[in-house]
Amino acid sequence: ASAAKPIIIKAETVGGVILTGSSHFVFKKSAHLTLEGFVIDGKGDDTLVKLEGCNNIRISRNIFELEAEDAVKWVYIGGYWDDYDFNFLSHSNRVDHNIFQNKSTAGNYITIDGTKNEDETILQQSQYDRIDHNYFKNNQPRIANEKESIRIGWSEMSQSSGFTIVEFNLFENCDGDPEIISVKSCDNTIRHNTFSKSYGTLSLRHGNRSRVEGNYFFGDGKANGTFETSTLYTGGIRIYGTDHVIVNNY
Repeated sequence: ASAAKPIIIKAETVGGVILTGSSHFVFKKSAHLTLEGFVIDGKGDDTLVKLEGCNNIRISRNIFELEAEDAVKWVYIGGYWDDYDFNFLSHSNRVDHNIFQNKSTAGNYITIDGTKNEDETILQQSQYDRIDHNYFKNNQPRIANEKESIRIGWSEMSQSSGFTIVEFNLFENCDGDPEIISVKSCDNTIRHNTFSKSYGTLSLRHGNRSRVEGNYFFGDGKANGTFETSTLYTGGIRIYGTDHVIVNNY
């Protein structure tokens, strides 16, 4: 496959093919491939779409739902598991125009991970990925941790640069974690997203030099909630790190 001649895995009509049971996709060391138009209404604890050491993969116009017993990440973008020489770096993937709905167990709707060397002294997040024009809804109920709708990077990887763009997404009733989006790397852009009726924050949890611009947070009349001894509120931006730019949010 190439940019001029991509491989397209596509339902004949968008939404016309329903994949059930343990159906899932794993792409390893792949490039220039599109997965489009499926309804994945699964059951089990497998990641629904997993990219390992891939680039220029597009996941578009699908509906994701999964009945799971345990923690599971629904879409995972990261490195190839034993590529300690960084030969298959993940980059330039796109997740767009999908619906993610009704998550009841731990894990993220979308996880951006990366690659590490064998002794974990060098860690590199997947770079230049784009998450845009998706609808995330009903990530419930609240648990203590590990149920962000989107997680970008992780603590030990937080000094690497992701250059991830998260834009024009809608989050509704995404209550599962104190962080609706958790950013744990450097040089990312979160812009023009709308958060409605969602308990939690857009959180720059680790890393530096990210830009948060033009996002909207609406309580939409949702009453405060409770979790254990805490009161749950809607909306806001939580900031750690240095050299971030936070502009024109509402």
